[in-house]
Amino acid sequence: MEHIYSYETAIKNIYNGLKQGGITILSVPAFYPIDNEQKDYWRFTKDSLREMLKQFDKTIIKHQGLKKFPFSYFIIAKKE
Repeated sequence: MEHIYSYETAIKNIYNGLKQGGITILSVPAFYPIDNEQKDYWRFTKDSLREMLKQFDKTIIKHQGLKKFPFSYFIIAKKE
């Protein structure tokens, strides 16, 4: 998601493409070096991920690294 400028459109398309009961699995960096080979637009926090995925009926967000200094987030979001 960090390489997609219009991430809101991407999330909407993922949601619309899922059948009822479908899930999506995402992984995004948090405090991680900027990628120089691709355009790198965003870094997300747990709060921003919850907000951007609020259309999903169930969302689980797990962090890697320290809670106050996460390396990345792993997300499972379900459309019921």
